[in-house]
Amino acid sequence: MAIGDVTESKWTVPSFSRLLQPMSRSSTFWRALVIALLMGGLLLTACDTADLSSLPDESVIELMQGVQEMRTFAAVVGADSTLSASLAEDGTYTVLVPRTVALSTLQTDTLINDPQLLARVVDRHIIQGTVLRSGEITDGMSVTPIEGTPLTFSTEDGLRVNGARIVTTDVTASNGVLHILDRPILDRLNAAERILIESDLQVLETSFDLSDGPLQSRLQDDDANQTVFAPTNDAFAAAVDSSGDGSVSEAELGQVDLDRVLPYHVLPSRVLAQQIPTSSTPYETLLGPDLLAVRNGESGSVTVGSGADRPTAAVTQANLKARNGVIHVIDSLLVPPVNVSRVRP
Repeated sequence: MAIGDVTESKWTVPSFSRLLQPMSRSSTFWRALVIALLMGGLLLTACDTADLSSLPDESVIELMQGVQEMRTFAAVVGADSTLSASLAEDGTYTVLVPRTVALSTLQTDTLINDPQLLARVVDRHIIQGTVLRSGEITDGMSVTPIEGTPLTFSTEDGLRVNGARIVTTDVTASNGVLHILDRPILDRLNAAERILIESDLQVLETSFDLSDGPLQSRLQDDDANQTVFAPTNDAFAAAVDSSGDGSVSEAELGQVDLDRVLPYHVLPSRVLAQQIPTSSTPYETLLGPDLLAVRNGESGSVTVGSGADRPTAAVTQANLKARNGVIHVIDSLLVPPVNVSRVRP
């Protein structure tokens, strides 16, 4: 049973007479042994199905540290000693906890070692001064976390908050309540920061660092608005790995004209996957030439490319939202047309 699930258990004590009847001529010892084994199994089952949603003797931080599904987030929160200490004391908190598997794709060490980035992520998940239980959530409800930008809850497709599904509700601690999410809420990071902490986009991050163009600054600009088609580490390896070891070195990236290739992956406007038409549609890139994008009307999958004579890339993860745009992860590196060097400001 998942933590936070509430089960109404009904116990029926079995009749032992028939079980013990064949042993009626046996010793008292054997009767006692059978009863002990049966009762032991009954007690074990009761422990397995008990309601664990209320552990009022533990603070929210202690509870997170003790439960595997919340332990990684607890470690991230623990990097902020002041906040961690506050969550251990008397107070009132609602904590939205991304489950451990959801954080496994992020560079948590990067978060822990960057106090400003850490605060923007962690503070987005903590609501101070209220205990918000699932039964009190209504569709469209807006609540402001420590970070300062309101979160919006929805109930039409299960309980969600800013798109993240609440998979376990109402884990109660001594100083608040916790809800476990299927993914972290990272929509207040800028596009550069989102790429920085995504484990599968580390080669792209290195490429931005090696590029001489203004793209990195644009991705950090909160006033900009953009769509990034982000090739995965494997996509870069398939395109430029000359050693065949599956990795990409800075020397290999140096063989790529990054000042042309990278801007070809960025649109100067925000385009969500569901906004892309089901017929091939051109979108002007920061480099200048158009990318062609199309969405499958049945599956919703999106592919992008530069034309029929060039390979296309499939969007493998859509709509990673940032405060200044959106990121779509793709499985191939896009190759721009030759003899094009104009980059939009």
